Amino acid sequence: MKRIILAVLMLFTLSSNAQLSNQSKLLNWLNTNAVSLKGDYISLLAKDLDSVKVLGLAEASHGTKEFYQEKVKIIRYLIVNEGYREIGFEYLDTALARINGYVSGEEGNLKMLMKNLGLYNTEEFYALFEWVKAYNHKNPTQLVSVFGFHQEGFYDPFTRDSLMANIVLERQERLKQKIIIWGHNLHLARYDAKVVGASAMGKHLANKLSSKYFNIGFDTYEGGVSTLVFKADGSFLFEKHQLEKPMNNFSEIFSKSNKTDFYVKFAQNNPFAGLESTITNIWADWRKPFAIPVKLGLDYDALIFIRNTSASEPLD
Repeated sequence: MKRIILAVLMLFTLSSNAQLSNQSKLLNWLNTNAVSLKGDYISLLAKDLDSVKVLGLAEASHGTKEFYQEKVKIIRYLIVNEGYREIGFEYLDTALARINGYVSGEEGNLKMLMKNLGLYNTEEFYALFEWVKAYNHKNPTQLVSVFGFHQEGFYDPFTRDSLMANIVLERQERLKQKIIIWGHNLHLARYDAKVVGASAMGKHLANKLSSKYFNIGFDTYEGGVSTLVFKADGSFLFEKHQLEKPMNNFSEIFSKSNKTDFYVKFAQNNPFAGLESTITNIWADWRKPFAIPVKLGLDYDALIFIRNTSASEPLD
């Protein structure tokens, strides 16, 4: 599997330099259309979600503090203002079922319930779950649920994404609720047999929902990230790393924008359309490749870029 991804990445790298030669045109469009994260960008983002049933909030890594913080802001806004009632995570359904019981009013120790959430065992997730619990307590007729769309047995890379997509599609059809899903860029993109030899979860969702599936990729340029080191007994430790600054790719172009951190929707006829290059990719463990090939506007509807990011911290 790693060889497949590296081979694809090499092909994209060979063509990327020529395709990104007119950076001034790309930057001009970006500087005009990108919206700074420092302002009230989420209300503008919400307007892009008209008629959307499933929103994918992706991430270039599972260990980036600022990605977590920004996604929590978006989720809270959409719950309060746009009627989203379901939050799905790229994690085991059994672990999230216990947390759902907690946010739904059951007694329990949230820190203990989160202990085995891997890279999701952070202060940002703790704050989100506590916020959902408080919201549900105040709004008993508008309960928000959390769930995991990964299950034991979903380990074959050629079938995993389709199985995870089916979990989300079945839930949306059954509950008739708008759903936010939280997962890696690799899974929530609309890849069609590009990276792992099989269509990504986002492709399956888009095939079924069309424009009612909207996905936002997350990218960064420099800083730190946390990954996991797995021990012989099955336990794990957080391990911090410094990102390698990319060259001649989308991430480098984003880093030159006049907005340090931004949200941008890739509307039709933008100069990025049709271009192939890479954005940041960090696995749950520290290994190459540190970039994935994408076509912006096709693989992602929009993107959130945070130029300098930091490693997430494990929950005390």
